[in-house]
Amino acid sequence: VVLDIQGTLAAAPSSASSPTVLCVLKAHVISNAMTPKLGVTSPCPTGQLPVYLTASTKLVNRDGIVVALNRIDARDSLVVNGTFINMQFTALKVRDLSLHAYYVTVVGKILYVSPFTHPTYFTLQVQDQSDKVHISTGSVLTIYVQWNTKIFASGGVGNKVTALNPGQVVTVLGIYNRGDSNFSKTLRVRAH
Repeated sequence: VVLDIQGTLAAAPSSASSPTVLCVLKAHVISNAMTPKLGVTSPCPTGQLPVYLTASTKLVNRDGIVVALNRIDARDSLVVNGTFINMQFTALKVRDLSLHAYYVTVVGKILYVSPFTHPTYFTLQVQDQSDKVHISTGSVLTIYVQWNTKIFASGGVGNKVTALNPGQVVTVLGIYNRGDSNFSKTLRVRAH
């Protein structure tokens, strides 16, 4: 049976990687009439639903952007989609409604361009950044280029990282995950 449950994370996970267990308070089923019945033995205190995470469990923020397990914390509001098999609820997808991503503009100098990796990327030394999040001036970010990233360079508009060169100053607009300290999505790169 595949279920969606909603509840509040009781405590931060004991591990920063899968497999691990989340203990969810006030867990209730939101997409099915079935109510999970818990077995006698549970890794969580009474009244908390154990939600098992595997290496294939997808963890996202409220905007649907993938985040690391170490981003979630006690009292976060979760929506979990998973399977209930042999009295064990295993998560397929965990959506943390308490986590936000931020649209951020960063100005920096390109240090390295990697056109042969998948996805392609470039590294950027930050010269100026948005006030929404704290990114230190001088820090180096890896900026991944997705299929829909628009790159504005002297040759026009495209999505090929080969339009950029080391030493070039660019402005990057993207969705920045503060907890992961990186851009989860690069929307636009404009060369100066």
